[in-house]
Amino acid sequence: MQQQPPKLEQPPIKMCPCGQFPDGLLIEMPERAKYGRAMGSCCGDWSVEFRNNYTQDPQETLTRASKAWNDAPRAPESDVFPPEPAAPPSAEPETSH
Repeated sequence: MQQQPPKLEQPPIKMCPCGQFPDGLLIEMPERAKYGRAMGSCCGDWSVEFRNNYTQDPQETLTRASKAWNDAPRAPESDVFPPEPAAPPSAEPETSH
């Protein structure tokens, strides 16, 4: 019977520039590579390169990828999402009682 690898623990990750919160990171990297690429599971359009330093430990790779993702510069939320449109003025004048 083949032993299952241990389940990896995804560190918390920040919002993707697409505006969604990814459930996790998808990692592209040749085995035992010095560098890898991580992208959010939400859109696959945004990615960061991270230094893996030839580690063979999958949890360490995920930790390094998550740190690179979280440390990547982002625009403030007001630049990512347009502001909510202002409510149109009421058609009926307000009356005081």
